[in-house]
Amino acid sequence: MKQSEMSSIDAYLNRAFKIIVVLPLTGATTSAFVFTIFRLLGWWPDIPARLLAVYDIINILYFTIAIYLSRTCKDEYGSIRPDKIKQGKRFVGFIVVAQWNFISYMIPDREWWAYLFFFIALTIVFFDIKFTSIISFLLTASTVISWIVHGNYMFLSSSDPLFYPTLVLRLFCIGLTILTMLFITYFGGKYLVEELERHANYDPLTNLLNRRSMGQYMKNACEKVEHGKDAQAALEAADAKLYYGKRHGKNCVVTQL
Repeated sequence: MKQSEMSSIDAYLNRAFKIIVVLPLTGATTSAFVFTIFRLLGWWPDIPARLLAVYDIINILYFTIAIYLSRTCKDEYGSIRPDKIKQGKRFVGFIVVAQWNFISYMIPDREWWAYLFFFIALTIVFFDIKFTSIISFLLTASTVISWIVHGNYMFLSSSDPLFYPTLVLRLFCIGLTILTMLFITYFGGKYLVEELERHANYDPLTNLLNRRSMGQYMKNACEKVEHGKDAQAALEAADAKLYYGKRHGKNCVVTQL
């Protein structure tokens, strides 16, 4: 895709694509390293060694896929191919959901649910409200199911006096986290991207040329008015010549002065 054909969101994804793919990969690789060290030190003896080995191998596969995406993502113009952006989004979504489920059922940590914020945050970088909503629903459903399946392993006993307060606070925290992430995704995608759209493909050199040209256009318009030409027509003619007005559809820069 040529630079001139890109929307602001396309330009953003082109610049940030590799970082977006690397972020969840870094989290996955770090978790594999930390969990393996904890198991070797005997801090988490309840983690099955074979299951942890499978987890480490899966993370190596993630790394391999990320390298493949990085090396095949660009087209002949040096831009990220649209199909690769879709593949990258699916890759990130798969890693987030798979890692969350794998760790939830493998790690003996009752407070693991609190990391939900981080996993959802990895998806908002696409500014796709539908994508983030789907991932948020899947992660929340998986979390609640893990509480039911594991029972006291992941949650307090139902006979514990703190059971209901803990349940309410956890659900409230998860709900507030999801709403915050969705608001950021929606408003970021709607207003921030719209604002950037006004300046997409508008390089500093073009801006400088327009600023230098405006004075000359105004001077020519004034000279035409002095020679008896209609003032409004002269200003509109000058305005039509401004590249800024043509590019952004704002053909009223001079006439509003």
